Amino acid sequence: MKLPRWSRPERPVPGSPGFTSKPGERDLAEKLDGRRRAMSGAGDLPFDVASRDWLVDSKETKAKSYSVKRDLMDALTQRAVREGRRPMLTVTFWDEGNQRGETWALVRLDDLPKDSC
Repeated sequence: MKLPRWSRPERPVPGSPGFTSKPGERDLAEKLDGRRRAMSGAGDLPFDVASRDWLVDSKETKAKSYSVKRDLMDALTQRAVREGRRPMLTVTFWDEGNQRGETWALVRLDDLPKDSC
């Protein structure tokens, strides 16, 4: 039986023993009406979450900044286009109290709906 979210123990923070990004990826998949990709870091299907419209690489950090490399965005974009999806990179920053903070999404401007710009 699955415990409700409010009763689950706190999970480890990025960089600590036992940390896994699976809960964050599950939340993201649920929000995008998509699915987590099994073994996304080591399997045949790279990147973490796929929905009908989006292919997402999800990152989490307890640092105050996160660098985005062009190589990552190129690989994500190429794979997304090959699969008929749009690329998205999400970064979740953890706060000093080891609580998950806001998640930010990086998408190409051209992929946003016309009426949102």
